[in-house]
Amino acid sequence: MLDRRQYPESFTASAYQMIGQLPSNVTYLDAEANPGQIVKYRGLSLYGCPVVVSRLETQGSRYYSNAFERTRAERRRIFEQIPDHLDLLLTHTPPLGSGTNVHGCGELARHLHRMAKRGEGLAPKVHCFGHEHSSFGLVQNELTGTLEVNAAQEDLIRYERKIGVRGACALTFDVALPG
Repeated sequence: MLDRRQYPESFTASAYQMIGQLPSNVTYLDAEANPGQIVKYRGLSLYGCPVVVSRLETQGSRYYSNAFERTRAERRRIFEQIPDHLDLLLTHTPPLGSGTNVHGCGELARHLHRMAKRGEGLAPKVHCFGHEHSSFGLVQNELTGTLEVNAAQEDLIRYERKIGVRGACALTFDVALPG
């Protein structure tokens, strides 16, 4: 309920009130609303963006759960603002072609590839995303050098229920601190 463009103020007001009450060491990342917002934590630079592919545009259907869905042109404008030299990029949507996914965002993939082509170290070191439930896990992107972390666990959780296991699993990885 954080997408002010998709939902009426009566829905979003309480969500933003809750965010305002978070502890001072917690930051809500939304590059669409705050394009220059880079969070520094222990020397690492973090940037987050919740936008996803618009199903109205790709499937011709509007869904009730359409938060942060943006058109191709809107996504291009938003993703072009991803800064260089990030340690950690957080997005809801994966880049198209990451791992085995076919549902990612082409605009995001194109921008990350352009960053890598402009120079070594310009693309993010790590890119964490969800949304694509069929390719959970880690993969090194050969073109950008970025470690891609797909943390979407819905299919994993369904499988665990089927075999009588509970809890899914946490993905952990190390990032070397600068200096």
